[in-house]
This record gives sequence, C-alpha cells and structure tokens, in this order.
Amino acid sequence: MSAVQLRGFGWRHAGRKAWAVRGVDLRVEAGERVLLLGPSGAGKSTLLSALAGLLPEDSGEQEGTVEIDGLDPRKARERVGIVFQDPETQLVMARCGDDVAFGLENRGVPADEIWPRVDEALHRVGFPYHRDRPTAALSGGEQQRLALAGALALRPTLLLLDEPTANLDPAGAALVRRAVADAVDADTTLILVEHRVAEALPLVDRVVVLEPGGGVRADGPPAAVFAAHGDALAAEGVWVPGRIVAPRHATAPAGEPLITADRLGLPPRLAPTDLSVRAGEALAVLGPNGAGKSTLALLLGGLLRPGTGTASATAVLAGRDAGTSPHRWRAPPWPRGSARSSRTRSTSSSPAPSSTSWRSARAGPAGPRRRAGHGRDAAGTAPAGEAGRRQPVHPLRRRGAAAERGDRPGHRAPPADLRRTHLRSGPADLAGAGRPLRRAARRRARRRHRHPRPGLRRRAGGPDRHPGAPGMIVIEPVAAPGAPLARRNPVAKLAAALVFSVALIATLDPVAPAIAIAIELGVLPLFGVRYRVLARRAWPLLAGAAGIVVTLVLFAADRSGRVLVEAGPVTVTSGVLLTALGLVLRMLAVALPGVIVFATTDPTDLADALIQNAKAPARFAIGALAAFRLVPLLGQEWQMISMARRARGVDAGRNPLARLRLFVSTAFALLVGAIRRGTRLAVAMDARGFDAGTPRTVARRQRFTTADGLLIAGAAALAGGALAASILLGTFRPLLG
Repeated sequence: MSAVQLRGFGWRHAGRKAWAVRGVDLRVEAGERVLLLGPSGAGKSTLLSALAGLLPEDSGEQEGTVEIDGLDPRKARERVGIVFQDPETQLVMARCGDDVAFGLENRGVPADEIWPRVDEALHRVGFPYHRDRPTAALSGGEQQRLALAGALALRPTLLLLDEPTANLDPAGAALVRRAVADAVDADTTLILVEHRVAEALPLVDRVVVLEPGGGVRADGPPAAVFAAHGDALAAEGVWVPGRIVAPRHATAPAGEPLITADRLGLPPRLAPTDLSVRAGEALAVLGPNGAGKSTLALLLGGLLRPGTGTASATAVLAGRDAGTSPHRWRAPPWPRGSARSSRTRSTSSSPAPSSTSWRSARAGPAGPRRRAGHGRDAAGTAPAGEAGRRQPVHPLRRRGAAAERGDRPGHRAPPADLRRTHLRSGPADLAGAGRPLRRAARRRARRRHRHPRPGLRRRAGGPDRHPGAPGMIVIEPVAAPGAPLARRNPVAKLAAALVFSVALIATLDPVAPAIAIAIELGVLPLFGVRYRVLARRAWPLLAGAAGIVVTLVLFAADRSGRVLVEAGPVTVTSGVLLTALGLVLRMLAVALPGVIVFATTDPTDLADALIQNAKAPARFAIGALAAFRLVPLLGQEWQMISMARRARGVDAGRNPLARLRLFVSTAFALLVGAIRRGTRLAVAMDARGFDAGTPRTVARRQRFTTADGLLIAGAAALAGGALAASILLGTFRPLLG
C-alpha cells in the first residue's frame, strides 16, 4: 500500500506563464479510493503525472513537495502504475501478451516469472483473447483493458487512472470500469480522474475537487461534496450526478425537407438507408455500436462518397448544387481573410480538428425502424471532450448553416423536441440490401473461414469501438504457418537480405538482377508467401519502376543505340531502354528481399532479435517498434484531417497551386499530430520503466542456430552465382570503373 502526501505542490511547464496546478495540500491514505474532479485547466492530469514521476526536473518549475511513502515520485516509480485516456498511445508491442510483458522486462523481472504474471493480469481484467492476438486488432475498450493489465502486471501499490474511458463509448467504458472494479486489489491506493462521475462513484469512497486558480476546493465523501458544491461544479461543466439540464423548447415547427437520403449506404459499414432531414429540426438517429451512425452522418455531410443510393438536397440548403450529391459540392470562393461558412456543419468524437457546432445524430445500417415526434430548433450548450469546454448547440439555420450533424460530442440531455430514428443492426444488418448483397456477404464470410489470410487487414469494429471510424490497417506477417524459411531468426533473414541485395548494387547490367529476381521468386514458397500477396506488398516498387522508365525516356542524356520511336522532342533508343531495364530490374532485385523479410517477420520478434542477437540498443529497437506500430494510424489521421477541413468549407477546387498549399498544410497538421502522439507514447513507455536503467530481461528468447547461419551463407552464394553468370555471359557492367 502507498500513501500520498502533497504540501503546497505546484507545477509550471517550461515556457508557460501560468501554473498548470498550484497550492495543492492533500493526503491520501494507503488503500483509499479517490475521485479527482475539477473544471478543465484545474491541473488534474498534471497532478497524476507528478505522482507517477513523469515530470522531469528540467521540464518545468516545481514548488512545494510531493511524496509517495516518503519518497520522491521519481524514486518510487516501481510502486506506481498509470493508465492514460488514449489507448492507441499506450500500447507498444504488436502482440497483446508482449505488451503486458513490456513493463516486466523493463523492471528486470526474471524470465520464468513474466508469462505467469502476464496471464494473471489478462485474466484479472477480463481480457477475452489469447495473448498472441495483435494489439492493432483490438477495439478501443479492449485496448484500454490491455493497458490496465500492463499496469496491474507490475503490481503497483498506487494506481492512477487518467480518464481511462474518455475516448470510449458507453459499452466500452462500462467494460473498463468493470475491469477496474474486479482487478484492483483491496489494499491498492486508487486515484481516478473521470468525467463520467455517476458511473465512477461505485469505484471510490472520496472525492477531491481541484480549484482552477490553485488549491483544493472540496474534499470528502461523494454525497457531502456534491451536496455542498454540486451546483457550482455543474455550472463549470462537471457532470454532477442528479443534475439534469433543463430542455429548451423550440418556438417554431419543423420546415420543409432540406436533404433526403434514398437507399443511401456504404456497404459493409452502412446498408441502404432512407432518411429525411427538415429545416429547423433536431434529429437523433439511434443505433448500436458498429451500426453505421458516423458513416451516415459523413455521407449526409458530403465527406464520403456513397456506395449505394443517393442523397439529394433542396435549393434552400444546396443553392446552385441542388440535385448534386453532397460529396460533389464545392466550397464557394471566398476572398482572402473573409470568414468561411458551409451549408452543413459537423463535429466528431474523433480528436481530429472539427467545427464547433453540434447536433445529435446516431444511425444504423438497415433503414428506419420507427420515427416518433417532430423536431424543432434546439439551443443551449453541450460539453465536448473535457468538462468545462462547451460547444454551442446552434439553431440549425444559424450563421448560414442550414443543416448540421454531430457525432457524439457530448452526453448532456437531448432537446425536448427531438425526432428520433431508430435503426437495426446485428443479424439483420443487410436486411435492406437485397438478396444479392446478402449472398455476397455470406460468400465472403465462408472464404474467410476456409482460407484465413493473415497480413494486411482492416480492423473490424468491436463491441466497444468507435462506430463508423475508417478501418485501420493491421500490419502482420503474411507467411503461412510452418514455412521453413519464415521460421528463421529475424536477424538472420535481415542479414541474408542485405547480403543478397548489396552484391547486386555492384553491376549496372540487366542480366544479374534478372537472375536474382528469378531466384527470389523461386524461393518465395519456402517463405510461405503467396505471389499475389507479394505483388500487393510490392506495388510501390512497381509504381517506382514505371516512373524510372518514363523519366529516362524523356530526360536521358545518352541516346545511343538504334532509334525505336521518334515523336517530336521524345526520342526512344535501344540504349535508353536497356539502361532503364537495368535500373528497374536492379531496383526490384535489391528491394524484394527486404519486402519478403518484413512480410514474414513479426515486428516484435524483429525487435527482440535485434536486441538479443545483434546487440542493438533496446531504446532504439523498441522505440522503432513502437513508432512502426503507429504508422498505420497516419493514413487514418490524414483522412480525418481532410474531412474536417472539407466540413469547414476548405476546398482547393481545380486550382493546382491551391491543391499544393492544401496538401502542404495538411501534411504539416499530420506532422504536428504525429509528434504529439509520439510524445504521449514516449511518456507511456517511461511510465512502465522504459527509462529506469535497470538491466532488461526478455520474455521471448530469440536463438541464432546453425540453420540461420546457413541461410546467410546461401544468400551470399546465390548472389555470387548471379554475378558470375553475368560475367560469363559478357554483360557485366561494374558500377565503378
């Protein structure tokens, strides 16, 4: 058990004028369960970071003291476990069991104790899968439970939970809370930051409210704190149990339809759906997770191209684009410096940038099941993200926006005058899609069952995953189980690929690379990789090869040989084609071994082998692995940023310069987001002892055998054979000389 003592504690981040938290005097006894509340900016997350020892001395200015069992938190890190709110930036390894074992390895736990503790932690949080399941295949709630298991495996005496359900839907949040209730030992001190206060109260016996200006406003049992300070907290945006926002009734009935969906859908995310949105109404579309609510909102907002059916808007909403599908609408030209407006506004539960207007909308795939009531204008306020930050619930015609849609921006009570559309999901998902679509879905399901293919997959929506979010690419090895060369040590495979590729760089002729490519394709079955899968993985190489040919044909200085084609300024000779063929074949021959290696190697195994066999620094190998795991998120982030900007009316049109500027600005926004995400991941890794300096142990041993050495020798022999054949045929052209 750990006791916490803060005396006048304050922290100001480097480069900031304002203090993040200040003047906190607090004592938490060992075994207490504390709910930490306060408006946004009160310093809750900063306080938890200080308790976890994650505020380096050179990263800011501290006043007062903070102690855990009488020790500075930086010296008591092994006693503390912390879980953050974003599950994506807490997971390091590619497999679930390896991620739980990550902290144990950092703490130097003996190897024979690691897997029993991993299995125990996974069982305690109710993790439903085997420990070898890819982390990228988990839903948000499953990822958060895995992060909780990673913290509990360290057996902390102080557990800190920083809004662990903030990015989860109600079902996922309930699973995480149940895991916390079942898994945390009775003698573990718990400090929880949570905005879903009513649901969190069964986990705690004490509430502490931080004052934004500094200090502690309230401290005591939950009932006493909310009775004395409930009204003030509710006014500041804290979701106080029992405080219901009074509904605001509309003053006028709903008007004419603005946009109508006729069999609108995007299989398999949203089956054909019929819907009508009228002027001045508040419409709530209800449905279970994964039903396609967000997809319907994006289709109506013109941010996705429909897969089936149509969406048509009247001239009141669309103006000159009436009758045109919303995804084809173009933003009107705006003078530089003027304010932009759009005909539909949106806000999303995604952290990507979005506009600030709000409208409740939830949807499902199989079409309306029931409609009740007539909606009108809704006004008031609703929180979005953190308590205290409020977004205006605009009337639907305010500021030029004729219709608005929202994606779960808050959890306040809906307007009283609300039209609800309920939609089905589950076994009847394809009920409205017709027999051909149902038959096609059954055929795809049978194929997946008979021939499961690992490799690049779309992550399916789980029971507690954000519905409608773009599927994320899961990077896994694609080797068939039991393939002889796929089972070789990752370092041996990487070394063999380097030996084989480097030897081919020495020649410019096309014969040696052609022989090398034939060898590579010949040994491909020994790696357990299908040719079709290799072609799918290597398509960027094929695109680059085409670019090389076009560039040389247009700009090559050497035009020797017989003229084959002469069309104006373009002259194609046999010498140009021979040079292009040599470069293309050499590029493919050099790159394909690397493609094969990474297609047959699990990233976690590669990192382990680099550390154990190649003696690579652990911070380099595991840091690269953690970053590699986040690479698939970049495409999703790019799509979300692009959709958010289009929702704001930012459109480059057909102007190439405008497109270039938009591309550069989007890339910069993606870079900023990647840096922030990487920073959060680094903090989460350090929270599990990655920077502890303790000699690491390893959960999975990577052994380098005689067969691995033979693989490297065989690669060198084959590369030498390709060069020897080129020399014997008289086509060898050395790169130097």
